[in-house]
Amino acid sequence: FVADSFNYSYGLPARAVFFSFSTDRGRNWSLPQLTFLSRPYYYTCENLQLVCRDSVFYLAFNEVDLHPGAAPTCYLGYFINDRWQNRQTLGQGKQPSLAIYADTLYVIWLKTDSVLSFRKGLISTPAPSWLLSTEITHDQPLAEPRLSAGPEGRINLLVREKNNGRVLQFYSTDGGVSFNSDGELTAGSAVHLKLFTVDSHDSLRLLLYQDQSSPARTRLNLLRSFDFGATWSSPMTIDSASSFGDYTLSRTSNGLTLVYESGGMLYQRTAPDPDMNWSASEPVDTTGFCYSPLAAPDNSFILWFRRGDEIAVWEDSDTLKFSYDQPNHGTRMASLIAGYQPYSMMGIAPGVDLIVAKTEYYKTSGNRGYEYNMEEDTYIQALEWVERCGADIVSTSLGYRGWYRDEHFDGRTAPVSIACELAARRGLVIVTAMGNRDTTEYPWPRPYITAPGDAEHVITCGGGEKNLTPWRGTGTGPTADGRIKPDLVALADTVAVAAPDSENFLEGSVGTSCATALIAGCCALLKEAHPEWNAESIRVALYSTASRAVKSCTFGYGVPRVDSAFRRYPPSPKAQPSPEDRIALIYP
Repeated sequence: FVADSFNYSYGLPARAVFFSFSTDRGRNWSLPQLTFLSRPYYYTCENLQLVCRDSVFYLAFNEVDLHPGAAPTCYLGYFINDRWQNRQTLGQGKQPSLAIYADTLYVIWLKTDSVLSFRKGLISTPAPSWLLSTEITHDQPLAEPRLSAGPEGRINLLVREKNNGRVLQFYSTDGGVSFNSDGELTAGSAVHLKLFTVDSHDSLRLLLYQDQSSPARTRLNLLRSFDFGATWSSPMTIDSASSFGDYTLSRTSNGLTLVYESGGMLYQRTAPDPDMNWSASEPVDTTGFCYSPLAAPDNSFILWFRRGDEIAVWEDSDTLKFSYDQPNHGTRMASLIAGYQPYSMMGIAPGVDLIVAKTEYYKTSGNRGYEYNMEEDTYIQALEWVERCGADIVSTSLGYRGWYRDEHFDGRTAPVSIACELAARRGLVIVTAMGNRDTTEYPWPRPYITAPGDAEHVITCGGGEKNLTPWRGTGTGPTADGRIKPDLVALADTVAVAAPDSENFLEGSVGTSCATALIAGCCALLKEAHPEWNAESIRVALYSTASRAVKSCTFGYGVPRVDSAFRRYPPSPKAQPSPEDRIALIYP
């Protein structure tokens, strides 16, 4: 599995591949052991694929290089029992797939969008002895290649057309020297292909995929092959839901067991035979934040990830690598929303309930600033957590830019932008900062924006002065794809905030972070007045009553006027005050 780590020799974060093993069919597991560290900061690993022959386990994966324009690279390594051997480079590409039949290892990966690379090698000894390499070209972009091998040199390849979701089949009868097209298995709208092989010498192959041809519900479909993947049955729908995550399939003498994730919870269904009816779904883990189930082929155990617990913590030695200094930025911004000091300071919505999530490290103990792309992952985890906790509004006075170029701010590139757009469509009001420009590097009127402020349905906040002119450091639009941002502006210069670590002192603050907190407080007032409103209603009310009728890339719709919104949309008489306050643990 892949996890964040810290490359102590460089003082930089890194992704690492770890492994753990069990010798008693999953009852006890070793502590995670490091396989290798990625290169620091701009690299990660994904698409881990594992197959075994006797006591040798082969691991294929691709490394992602996040430098602009860089290509991914596929690697292969192997374990002998629990001893990792050095990896070797397969070549440029991603999404590797492995298969074993007899004493031969087969591997295929996506070299480019429409070219597949295939290799096979003898594994009579653990280190593969490569026999041949073949390329397969197609006239459409491809994704998710899946490989199956059988007797007499038959090799079967399944792959999805990326743009339309058709599942195509290719085959070779000469051991991989050449491949021929064998038509399509599905007409379209398929995603997330999973090919299951219980035993490489067993002719049964099972293909699961999500059918998204009907937008309201996603169907989880199963195809069966009894000849190593040469021919396939028609699709059978096992289940349907608004969304599915990952899934895993295992087989015993009693039949098949399917475990799948939906909405952060795990469920299972069983069937005595692939052709028989499946049982009703039964819960496996409904505590929430459960992902990536993986079942042993004989169903002797199931593994999955669970987030948000108190078990996975940093070791003391790791914590010491980070500075105890804190920027106190969150405290200052929270005071703009919820501060309450009579005759001194009043936040915009002092009665609001706060859910506090801390997603950022500040700097290392060597005083090196800590700002790396893996913090986008913790941001997304926090976003999922607050949604689960029932939050209505998310205020994020931060943004990410350092590893992106101007053309990337299209709302569809940065992971946090994609996640915030999904959250906004699911009903969260996302309020985020436009970003603070360095006027030397980004002089006016050059556009400047930070992620997730480029997401379409978030409320992106620019900065203004008291006299309603632009604050000198505010970000401005448009986005890379030509949309107008910001959406609203608020005060961003000499804003009075609570002084952290004091009881009654105030200090000044600047930046679009302040504007974000102020506008988030306005959203809270509208939500309290109209608890039945959804996120779109709040956005429309703010935009339609703000100070400018025509949206611009400097001011958006202008300064929000909550008093005008209340006059146009009088508060609901059903709105009730919160009966009490309580302080809970922050996350993480």
